[in-house]
Amino acid sequence: MASMNGLRAFRRCIVGQRGLRVRAAVAAPAIGCLALPSVFLAGGASGRCSPVRCASSNEPGVVRGILRVVPYGVLGSSSAGAKAPAPDATTAFVDPAGMHHIQGSPGNAGGAAGVIYKLWRRLSINDVALACQILLLPHKLECDDQFWQVLDAIHPLSLALSSWASSCEEEVREECQEKSQEAAFLFACAKAALALKIPLHQRSALLLLRQAAGLAADSTWTGHRSHEEVLPCLHPATEASRSIDQDLLDTELKQGRQCRGGSCREQCGLLVLDDGLHDSEISDLVRHAEIIKDLHGTRDPDTNKLDIHLHLSAHHRQGEGHLLFLYVLEKLRRLIALAANVPPSWVSFASHFLSHLFSDESAPSKGTIHCDESSFDRFHYSAVLWLTAQNSTTGGEVQFYDSEKRDWRVTVQPIPGRLAIFTSGWENIHRVTPLLVGERWSLPVFASVKAPLNTTRISKACLWPASSKQWEYCQDRLDQWLGISDAPTFPAPVVQAITAPLKAKFHAYGDGQKKCIHVVGPDFRKRDYTREEAVAELAEAYFNVLVEFCGTGLTKLRLLPVSGGIFSGPFKAELPALTADALEGFHRDVHLYGIRGEGIRGSPSPALRPLICRNQGRGD
Repeated sequence: MASMNGLRAFRRCIVGQRGLRVRAAVAAPAIGCLALPSVFLAGGASGRCSPVRCASSNEPGVVRGILRVVPYGVLGSSSAGAKAPAPDATTAFVDPAGMHHIQGSPGNAGGAAGVIYKLWRRLSINDVALACQILLLPHKLECDDQFWQVLDAIHPLSLALSSWASSCEEEVREECQEKSQEAAFLFACAKAALALKIPLHQRSALLLLRQAAGLAADSTWTGHRSHEEVLPCLHPATEASRSIDQDLLDTELKQGRQCRGGSCREQCGLLVLDDGLHDSEISDLVRHAEIIKDLHGTRDPDTNKLDIHLHLSAHHRQGEGHLLFLYVLEKLRRLIALAANVPPSWVSFASHFLSHLFSDESAPSKGTIHCDESSFDRFHYSAVLWLTAQNSTTGGEVQFYDSEKRDWRVTVQPIPGRLAIFTSGWENIHRVTPLLVGERWSLPVFASVKAPLNTTRISKACLWPASSKQWEYCQDRLDQWLGISDAPTFPAPVVQAITAPLKAKFHAYGDGQKKCIHVVGPDFRKRDYTREEAVAELAEAYFNVLVEFCGTGLTKLRLLPVSGGIFSGPFKAELPALTADALEGFHRDVHLYGIRGEGIRGSPSPALRPLICRNQGRGD
């Protein structure tokens, strides 16, 4: 009976299969708390399991972790007459997934309660007091198969992450929600999948890397700013060739941005952020750069400088280091977009590299005075992330020039993780002071800013997508143009209106400037359609599109073929003829029944738009 009472006491320590939930009790056991971050103990000669909360616990009342059943004597403490047990049955482990092992008896299975009972049978409740020891270990959420299945199946990524968090077990759901918005966790997941080169998850992993970089960029953007200034934009008063040093300082300037081939705003400046990277990321990136430097080994003898470009990083197959390089670059791209006040899709890198500079008394480094946009007119924004510390004694600081006062206006001291972002024009002429001591690592990037797409280019790209990959590319570009790449769902009016295939809804995006009609055309891959059924469903989809168009008051509609490309299924070769038949059938039905007639099958030609709009206005 004593053993069964003890078993029931131990069962109270176990709640569920996905994690252990132990609530605090009032009585402390005789042996007290172990010197661990947070420990729940139960014991005493009676063998009853009475969990208590140690003062060091930072999660009052509830913990998740590993239940470890150990004989009291093993803990180095005992109560009256306690004896050490046999060594082959000392410990039972129950992990959060419900797996169990008995040290010395690996074959004894039977579930969590069975493990404890079998262990109990080996020990004498009268001779040995037992302790219930709960170690509060961080619950380690991992990117398991379920995580990747959700990410591969649901788009966009933000919606997929939200769905994954909602699918977590109740006791870890809150933690899942936090992790779904945690850059470090998402990057670790992406890095693991990409390092293993799992083709099935590669696309989702790359998107996840970008998502992680975006979250990290938002965090840095709201962090500490050690310097910030708004400057009048400047460019040469006359057409000027590339110039450096004194020739550049002597150039006559006037206000305004040059920004050739770009879409720059008329606002210039310099911003210095101090939380560009975490210490571990900095050390890992420098370590990666050192490896590539040793493998590459070619430097400019005139400048004591070595630049490591992305292709070198990829070429030498330094997997995790290269992925970190990509992650940091994407984070910098997002930060430049924030500084430029444009969507991330507008920002593309014109140049970037890891830069290594070292001091040499025989050939000291030269600090060339230069303007990035003067060097290459595709440079619209510049940024420098420093990975090592420099000061006025070591050299290697960055100075920015004031063309009006004809003097250096500000000196930025590099410290690891500090990031400077600035417009690349003549308002930010600068130099790196000669490096006198040690070495200097930095990551300079130069970005072009330009609206990437317009509707003509989208139409040409998406006319006949030949594969699901091309269709996804097309969809991504459409989402970029509409400005909904990062939105979890379509706008509410669209979601509420399109509740079934063939329905359509007009919506204006971007402050009403980008007008779009959404339609769900028939997917001819889903079932066996007769030709008549295919024409009828195409006609209804076109009908709904044109009715929406009539309500806009616009005079021009640029319309791609409905159900083209991969959705045409067995009708791919015949789709132009099907479309013509659908339009012709609608032309006939409009004259016979009017636009509001029930059972209309067919869709109008552009010439019928005034008739449709007129009839719709009358409510016929």
